[in-house]
Amino acid sequence: QKQFGGNGTGLVNINCEDFGMRLSTSVSFSQDWKGGSLIENRDKLPLGISGFVAIPSDGSWVKYEISRKSRTFKNIVTARLFYANAPSGSIVRYALNNGIEKSAKLESGANLKELSLDFPVGTVSVKYTFNGCKGGYFYGVSFENGNGVYVDNFPIRGNNGVALGGLSLDILKQFNAKLNYKLIIVNFGVNIISAEKLDFSDYERQMSKVLSHLKEAFPGASILIIGVGDRAVKATEGKKRGRFATNSKVPLLLKSQQNIADKNGTAFWSLFEAIGGEDAIIDWGEAVPPLAEHDYTHFTHLGGKLVADLLFESLMNEMKNK
Repeated sequence: QKQFGGNGTGLVNINCEDFGMRLSTSVSFSQDWKGGSLIENRDKLPLGISGFVAIPSDGSWVKYEISRKSRTFKNIVTARLFYANAPSGSIVRYALNNGIEKSAKLESGANLKELSLDFPVGTVSVKYTFNGCKGGYFYGVSFENGNGVYVDNFPIRGNNGVALGGLSLDILKQFNAKLNYKLIIVNFGVNIISAEKLDFSDYERQMSKVLSHLKEAFPGASILIIGVGDRAVKATEGKKRGRFATNSKVPLLLKSQQNIADKNGTAFWSLFEAIGGEDAIIDWGEAVPPLAEHDYTHFTHLGGKLVADLLFESLMNEMKNK
């Protein structure tokens, strides 16, 4: 955003699992929401682009607030609430900075709708309360401030990426029509590694179908696959026996992901190589301050920032070379 403009978080879910990790926005919500996700969707609900959908009870609420840790996002200027299937007469009440509530009517209809509100300078929080909205599908709010780049980050825990193929093509196209996606970054894989798995050919076939699905949904967007990062486990044999070392399945999966990108004509960036290759995650974990957690799989916030810097630098270098 510093390079190309724009200010804001992009699309943030109503009640997904990553709020403890977000440094830009604090999110709180009532406990009476229902819904579904790519991981659990027993009622076959229409999931949004993030792989989640939230259904309110009467009076359910969600509050978004700019975090004190946010370095650049200081004012909520435009908030775009995305929803579908709102009952006739649905009303959303909203309060800025814990102030007096105002209300807005929602459109009924099965297709994706948007309630876009502009707020005055100095708005750092907005709380939505949903009345008469039971049965409606709510997908989140995009926080934006002017033209530029917005990054919609959709973490899906415990997922290897294959489930993305189950997202409705129609819903994805409706989101694309409103949000004009130019780049889709697919970053999955570590959850498919297991002690027994040596052959990733099925994974390659399944992910190729996912990429075809995404290409059809976002015909104007480029696709970038980020290869799996390093993951260390205690070695059970060889010179490193009893010590942490790169899981032997990581290079196999990385090669498989490179094959997926090559076969489907998508860009590929090796996170494994970018952070230093074999056993790099151990060095990151032992750094002062730590760049990775001591599970030798996940990055700390500081490590995540460094990874983001590496990716941004790679993207800018490719752009300059075109």
